[in-house]
Amino acid sequence: MSELSLIRDNRGTPTGGLVTTGYVDAVVLSANAAQTYTVPSGANYLRFSGTADFYINIGGTATVPSVTTATGASNMLIKLESPAIRSVSGNTSVSVIAPATTIVTIEAFK
Repeated sequence: MSELSLIRDNRGTPTGGLVTTGYVDAVVLSANAAQTYTVPSGANYLRFSGTADFYINIGGTATVPSVTTATGASNMLIKLESPAIRSVSGNTSVSVIAPATTIVTIEAFK
């Protein structure tokens, strides 16, 4: 598992790419069935990507929203086109769910 850091050009300017982590897991989701992913020991950040849109809940149980939630307690949507990095410091699990069968890959960083 690598430190979370950006790739830099020969002048030290960040290029927007991430260094390779060397630690990647896959979670195969059935439609509307949440799965709990255990955060690897030493991981502070997780990068999520998937074959379709999906939702995550860090430290709770993910659900696919079916009504408007305006209390700050909804799940985070991760779009197919936009892999996302989330801090998981102090958390031991992440719940993942999708409205359709989906494969989610999770990269762990220190």
